[in-house]
Amino acid sequence: MNITETYETIKNTIKTELQSRIPALKSWNIIAIFKELIEIVAFWISDLLYNTLLNVADNIFPQSADEQALLDHLEDRGLSWNQATKATVTVRIGSKTLPDGVKPIPQLSIVSTEGTTETEALKFVLLEAAQIDPSTPPDGEGYYTVEVPTQSFEGGAKYNVPAETINQVVTPIEGIDVVYNELDAENGTDKESIASVRQRVKTGSNITDRGTILWFKSKAEDFDGVALAVVFPRYIGNGSVGIIIVAPGGVPPPELITEIQDYFNDEENNSAGAWHAIVEPAQIFVQDFEITIKYFQGNSQPVEADLLAAMDDYFYTLRMGGEIVLTQCGNYLLTVENTYDYVFTLPTGNVPVPGNKIPVRGTVVFTFEEITD
Repeated sequence: MNITETYETIKNTIKTELQSRIPALKSWNIIAIFKELIEIVAFWISDLLYNTLLNVADNIFPQSADEQALLDHLEDRGLSWNQATKATVTVRIGSKTLPDGVKPIPQLSIVSTEGTTETEALKFVLLEAAQIDPSTPPDGEGYYTVEVPTQSFEGGAKYNVPAETINQVVTPIEGIDVVYNELDAENGTDKESIASVRQRVKTGSNITDRGTILWFKSKAEDFDGVALAVVFPRYIGNGSVGIIIVAPGGVPPPELITEIQDYFNDEENNSAGAWHAIVEPAQIFVQDFEITIKYFQGNSQPVEADLLAAMDDYFYTLRMGGEIVLTQCGNYLLTVENTYDYVFTLPTGNVPVPGNKIPVRGTVVFTFEEITD
């Protein structure tokens, strides 16, 4: 919504309008021209004000706001526009015949569904590297394949393709000529519609009132140093609200806990004494790691700070009692520049987290291995 006009825009608009009216002038005396000029300026200003006020009125209310204004409404309520998400599925990929040697399957290779045109063929990318060799056993179809997780090229529900429909190896790979998905692809969603966003904004307006669970949560997470807040009504009885705080590094400092508790219990926010907020640090489950990071010879070594940041991004997705899944954590590591592969030596498998604790990253020891093509 643009409610400003530059000097040049105004001048050129008036000039154009004046030129269009010159042939209609019945008199060329200075008074006639001056009156025509006043009429043009008055018309232009009234038209500008009308359109401006109309845009403002439309965008004040979610039910008539345009997309940009809806983004502002969402931000004001601590919400976000749900974007399209990518579909995921594990495929089996390999050779129809027993390989006569090691056949590498590079990470980021492309497979797809069948289609007569490039747009009809839905593409998926391999998230991990793999290989087959003479010791690879035959699968249920009699092929020599291995399982590899994939993700769709783009987001959208259309990528939730049925089983047995991913059957094209798009990237040429020596010795690799078969791929198929035993299960349906899932998790692909379309971008949220404007109608849905408008409804969520209206609903959000109703549920973000002072004293609701969402209000406590959003206000607590507005504090610097808070990565996550979990709210428990009737924490120690009627009228009490428990707010469990998690900091990016795990345990928040005592002064932050006191600051948040004072905020919720002060007279300005709780003038009627409707609640008593109890703010406590979360019980955490700390997991240390030892990881070998592989990168190609000739490339610079992946930056350790970027690898730690990628792991933190993964841990931010976990919730109380959530399992630490090494392949999911590894996929975040693979987003770091020049990272080709990874090997976890600690832990050696997925780690279950007790239901009353929140997983956080502990000490990470990286070992870097340079590999050749």
